[in-house]
Amino acid sequence: MSIYVSEFAHLQLKRKIHNLSKKSGTDLIADIAMIGTIGDYNAIRELDKIKTNNKEVLEQIKVAKLQIICGLEEIIKEYRKPDSRYSHKALAEAIYHSFDHPEASKVIIEDLFSEEFERVFSAVTLLAFAEKFPKDKVTRDVVNKFFEILTGDFNTTLKNHAILAIGRYGNTDDASRLERIVEEKKYLTKKKFWKWLSESALLDDINITIKKLKRKK
Repeated sequence: MSIYVSEFAHLQLKRKIHNLSKKSGTDLIADIAMIGTIGDYNAIRELDKIKTNNKEVLEQIKVAKLQIICGLEEIIKEYRKPDSRYSHKALAEAIYHSFDHPEASKVIIEDLFSEEFERVFSAVTLLAFAEKFPKDKVTRDVVNKFFEILTGDFNTTLKNHAILAIGRYGNTDDASRLERIVEEKKYLTKKKFWKWLSESALLDDINITIKKLKRKK
């Protein structure tokens, strides 16, 4: 397998490797996943130097090494296996850190439509905050899914992320859809109205998103 690391990625890789000893827990896992995404064979030696008893860190190291040696395609293959010998969480970490890769972005969109809450949450969160996610992968079906989450029986955090994703990928027509949702909430029964009111922070986010979408051409 031919491995090429751009100059920017090479500098980023050096920084990640240099700071490994300063990281722990989820920050360390995220950096290991990034090293798996942009690393070369030399990075494997650095990963082998990590001393820890943390099982999640050790699993992420295994997945990162697999990605460096066999490529993202092998990670995705394992992710889709119901009985993979690798941790599903570690495989997801690797894929989501490779979100700008066409195959990884495809998997993330698949997760958005999953029956599993954790997959949906991860996908919506990434789509809400990742500026460089391939926009050609975000179809109207995807945007409609964000609206489904916003109006569905989901927690406030996920709804907030759905609003942010609508703001990133929606259009002027979606501004009108959001306005209708706000208007409809005014006519709910008292019980439901108070439930909506308890989520009033979402209302501010919706109004901000409406203004953002209306500025789009």
